Amino acid sequence: MLLSVKTALDDELLKLREEVAAAKKANTAQPDTHDYSEAETRDYFIDLLLKEAGWHLDAKNFEIEVSGMPNSAGKGFVDYVLWGDDGKPLALVEAKRTRKDATVGRQQAKLYADCLQAQYGQRPI
Repeated sequence: MLLSVKTALDDELLKLREEVAAAKKANTAQPDTHDYSEAETRDYFIDLLLKEAGWHLDAKNFEIEVSGMPNSAGKGFVDYVLWGDDGKPLALVEAKRTRKDATVGRQQAKLYADCLQAQYGQRPI
């Protein structure tokens, strides 16, 4: 009985994996030519993927003010901060419109990580 249930589940899992692989292949065959704004990038991609990964997003995750930025105000706002149970930052996400060069966002995220590390004593990824 248990063996037949396991076999059925294994078969179903194999079928689902094949369907996912086919869907991924179909999606990569047609490049996405949309120019998503930063807000759309958040809504369509970042929020969705973070929720699928098990993060419960609320106000404490968005637009976190940091000080120590190399600008005239010395401040910035991190798009997303993911916090550990100890109240320290584990990771940050910098959202950009899809057509923007990723190196711009990467540099901004590094500066934000520097600020968060100085403030909390832990460097987020």
